[in-house]
Amino acid sequence: MTNVPCPRCGMPVGLDQEICSHCRTPRDDMEMEEGRALVRKEELRLRRRPKRIAAGVAAGILLTAAWLLRGLLFGPLLVAWSDLRIEIEKTRQPSHWVKPRTFPPPPAAAAPAHVAVSSFVYLGTNSPASVSFAPTAEAPPPDSAPAGVSAVVATPLPDLTPPPEPALSLGPGELHVRGTVYDLETGRPVPSVRVRFQQTRSEARWEVTTNDAGRYQVGVYKNASDGVVVMIEAPGYRKGLLEDRDPPYRERSAQARADVMAETTESDLEPVPLRYKESARVVDLDLVLVPLAKK
Repeated sequence: MTNVPCPRCGMPVGLDQEICSHCRTPRDDMEMEEGRALVRKEELRLRRRPKRIAAGVAAGILLTAAWLLRGLLFGPLLVAWSDLRIEIEKTRQPSHWVKPRTFPPPPAAAAPAHVAVSSFVYLGTNSPASVSFAPTAEAPPPDSAPAGVSAVVATPLPDLTPPPEPALSLGPGELHVRGTVYDLETGRPVPSVRVRFQQTRSEARWEVTTNDAGRYQVGVYKNASDGVVVMIEAPGYRKGLLEDRDPPYRERSAQARADVMAETTESDLEPVPLRYKESARVVDLDLVLVPLAKK
């Protein structure tokens, strides 16, 4: 750049030109020095321009790379935030602060020994050697006993263990809810009682009847925006139910259960909400019925 604009007519004038060739106005030393300073400033701007262009291109490349790799950059942060929310949700559950009660397993019953009993009177002959039979669930064949010995094997005791509950087939998004319905006064299971689960908004319903042991199990669809409540109406009991507390009502004394019956009001017998974690697949929920007052 060798020309600068004339401060009077605005036409280009040479740096060392003392008189403007257009308006014929003389230029003093100050105007000429200002022209030289303007030329140096313009040359400095032109030298810095490639660096600014390169910096802009580099910034664009970095922003593009950050946008393409946003999953790798923000993925761990989202996972950490999700884990933090799960831990906070755990602290809101009563089971997080109350330790579950553990009871020692009952001692295993000793298996009854099956003893072979023989009775025989030997006359004029030597008695055979004593024979012992190993305990077995089935009677030994007749040929296994020696001649002249009658073996009597005790019949095994019947198995009184209740049969296991049939497996419940669940569809995608279903929650396995199981439990037992108890009588508050006696602490015994209540069979043949209809347990109804109902969503609060969509009013979808699931009904199941307790078996002879008072047990029930049902599959309920999980919906984070729609809660589920449990309701029971049984003859001989007050309308509504109670959720089994910790310690369970059936493990308390008869006087303590009687006090709970006397203190229970209609507001306490509202439908019980179904509480579960988002990651849960099985929920254990024991329910308690309050008998009607005896006249």
